[in-house]
Amino acid sequence: MFIPLKHLLNIFNDYECVSYGKHSIRLVRAGNDNNCFKITETAVGTAVVPTKVQLEIENVELKVKRLFPNDQIKLQLLKAIKADTPILIPFRKWELHMLPSLTTGATNEIWAVKTSSFLESPRYVIVCFQTDHDLTKVNTDPTIFNHANITNITLTLNGESYPKEKMQLAFDKGAFPQAYFNYTQFGYSYKNTSLHTPLLGYPEFANKQPLFVIDCSRRDESVKSSTVDVKLEIEASQGFPANTRAYCIIVHDNIIEHLPLSEIIKKWN
Repeated sequence: MFIPLKHLLNIFNDYECVSYGKHSIRLVRAGNDNNCFKITETAVGTAVVPTKVQLEIENVELKVKRLFPNDQIKLQLLKAIKADTPILIPFRKWELHMLPSLTTGATNEIWAVKTSSFLESPRYVIVCFQTDHDLTKVNTDPTIFNHANITNITLTLNGESYPKEKMQLAFDKGAFPQAYFNYTQFGYSYKNTSLHTPLLGYPEFANKQPLFVIDCSRRDESVKSSTVDVKLEIEASQGFPANTRAYCIIVHDNIIEHLPLSEIIKKWN
């Protein structure tokens, strides 16, 4: 099975240049493989037991294309490497935050997600919810999310709100056009291309993966501050069910500096 690195690390979506030096990758696995499977229960006699599955990885290989420059370009590269000229690698980082539980029965929740530097201020924020999802069980589908009867989600960055108007969603009546529109437009805006087809249709969006996308990539940056407070206000038409977990993915700019000779990597703040 071949998995493009851009599906695992977003740096390979944004940075496509060739880099000199030793290349290695470190993968950290979870303590169990429950998030990799959705196992149905089978009947054994009068008892119902889940099928047992174990994932074993025997070998991992990193395949990288190699380029062989001509002598003129090679000489220029060797001079830059000898001088240990820094290589700046800009990309957009995806950062996951989780709120373990919304207030049961409440219809409004204010979540202070984080305080970030100005460089790492959000470009996009994606919010989703899961109710009664015990991810330690192998018969739970980790890819299914719940709409939790959300009516509006507001992102606040240092007092500036996104979107400017309330979404006015009504999932119980099948009315959630603004949320679905934001979801479909994310691909066009993020990839800056018109060649994009959403994976979810209108019904599947509500029933399987309601992802609430907030685009703040065009915010006014004329007034800069050293830090950015990221807050979410979540509103619902009915009280939040018990055991409802909230996830927030923040997509922000990131820059790392690579020194090719000394093989030192620095992060810009």
